Amino acid sequence: MTQNNSRTTALKCSALRVIFVVLRLGVLTLIPACSEKKTEWRVYKEVDVAAPVLPASAGMPTMMQPAAGVESPSIEWTAPEGWAEFKGSGMRLATFDINSGGQSGVCTIVVLGGAAGGLEANVARWIGQLGLKPLAADEMKTFIGKQQTIKSDGGLEVFIADMTTLASNETAESMIASVINVDDSTCFVKLTGAAGLLKNQHEKFTQLCKSLKKSAQAASAMPATMPPMMQPARMDSAGAAATVHWKTPDGWNETRGSGMRVATFSMPSGGPDQTCTIVVLGGAAGGLEANVARWIGQLNMKSLAEDEMKTFVAKQQTFKSDGGFDVFVADLTTLAPGDAAASMLAAIASIDDSTCFVKLTGTSGKLKTEKEIFMRLCRSLTK
Repeated sequence: MTQNNSRTTALKCSALRVIFVVLRLGVLTLIPACSEKKTEWRVYKEVDVAAPVLPASAGMPTMMQPAAGVESPSIEWTAPEGWAEFKGSGMRLATFDINSGGQSGVCTIVVLGGAAGGLEANVARWIGQLGLKPLAADEMKTFIGKQQTIKSDGGLEVFIADMTTLASNETAESMIASVINVDDSTCFVKLTGAAGLLKNQHEKFTQLCKSLKKSAQAASAMPATMPPMMQPARMDSAGAAATVHWKTPDGWNETRGSGMRVATFSMPSGGPDQTCTIVVLGGAAGGLEANVARWIGQLNMKSLAEDEMKTFVAKQQTFKSDGGFDVFVADLTTLAPGDAAASMLAAIASIDDSTCFVKLTGTSGKLKTEKEIFMRLCRSLTK
């Protein structure tokens, strides 16, 4: 009996020990589960993700670029009478120089791949290029509603925006611009110059736009490398070029401009046809010989042969301005048939990534007497 009780007691003690151990293990297991999180090992795999395409701003036109390896539509036109035409390359198909009443203007035909970006967006862009006050939404709709839309001889729809109606005066820099959709591309025709000149040339500009049509032959593919486009330089809050300063010659009356033309000067002794302008454009100047050829065309002078051009350019003056800029001055009075003929003194100064053009136009005889003063103006150019 005593032996059975002892065995029973031993079994009970063993059972209690087992229960104690189990409970102890359970408590030890629960304690870390409550006090800390279980560690997880994560394996990361590197993935190449394409950069997201950002949507265009609602107020800005879609940026248009020449499509690489894609043929652009071939455009034909008829140059207006009296306009000197220079064939272009790449995006710019042609440049026209206009010279009337001592004033000069430039017209270009540019074809870009892609959509036009909307009339309001383009008009807003042109207003910005000219340094004009932006139009409110209702003013913009009213302005566009008053513009002209015509059908070209080739059946193309042409929208023409006349910015001269927004110009402050007849000498203010202005623009007449048109937008034409041609297949999957957009053609822009733009005429820039003083508002008064553009008003007188409006009919010829419209004639040019009306003559546009697609050629029967496709144009060759655009080259991979395009020449730099000349764009208006950045303007400061006063409307003057942010990087160019000058000293106005004594006796000259200065009128601050806007957009590309940053200043216009008149001379009391020079007459109404004698004016000097400072224009700043973004990009390269395009070469001395090319610019001289353009100025000769503006003056309706006989073109120079290649050897004659090289000799003429070599004889012109080059110097450093007070701001350290290389300035090339072309004296076209030496090509004028007489002192009463229209002529020009023109200077080119490269400034950072922009080009500054200073031009004095008038009769050859008057320009000869003003040349020294013109040279002082060019020498005074600084940043």
